[in-house]
Amino acid sequence: MAKLAPPATSRPFGPGPVDLSNRSSVGHADPEADRVREAMLGLAADLRSSRATVLTEAIGGGRTIAELFELRRPLMQAIAAQRGELYAMRQIMRIDALVLATWPDAPVSRPAVLG
Repeated sequence: MAKLAPPATSRPFGPGPVDLSNRSSVGHADPEADRVREAMLGLAADLRSSRATVLTEAIGGGRTIAELFELRRPLMQAIAAQRGELYAMRQIMRIDALVLATWPDAPVSRPAVLG
């Protein structure tokens, strides 16, 4: 079978396409990252657009919490475009809780301490 040349355009974010049916092929070994990835893929599965397809591939290829954390913003944008900003914020807060459970110093928004 002949090898195909890479596409002329670069992906808007994240790693290239991955085979989601065989996770070991992309080196996933972090159970905490797996939980975050599954939650993010669950949110992305409800989206219907070509951008959502690329986003799903990028999330599936994320191997670490930090890589997945970088995909929060495009995931929120995609959700907000279809379901509204409030719904998207609530869903991303769930992702943030999973991230913070593993990475307490993650740069997520936190309520300001008063006084």
